[in-house]
Amino acid sequence: MSHHNPPVRRTRRPAFGLVLVIAVLAIASLLMASWAKSRVAALRAQRSAHLRLQAAWLADSAVRRAAAQRATDPSYQGETWSVPAGVLPRDLSAEVAIAVTAGDEAGTLTITATADLPPGPDRRARVTKTLDLPSSAD
Repeated sequence: MSHHNPPVRRTRRPAFGLVLVIAVLAIASLLMASWAKSRVAALRAQRSAHLRLQAAWLADSAVRRAAAQRATDPSYQGETWSVPAGVLPRDLSAEVAIAVTAGDEAGTLTITATADLPPGPDRRARVTKTLDLPSSAD
């Protein structure tokens, strides 16, 4: 006797395969979107740090200039620098305000320099540096 097993019928589930592919694509899309969002945030943080560093260099230079100016001219009270677009990276402009005032302690002066990069309400970086000096040049 020959035994024939009846053919096994497999039920195809094309919907399951399609759902699986869609799920994998959705997960991959979410991962890519998350990576892109973190990359954009990292780039913004890097640009912000660069602007703060540039503003810090400007403020530091201004404090040093004011100290040198005060050493040669006791009447020097400060000034404002305007740095035009194109001088700094990324075509940004800047403004640095320098002020020389009486210090907190008798016989001292305080030099304050504030750098805004760029100037105005759209400023992205502001750094203020101060330096206390004896007012012996008075």
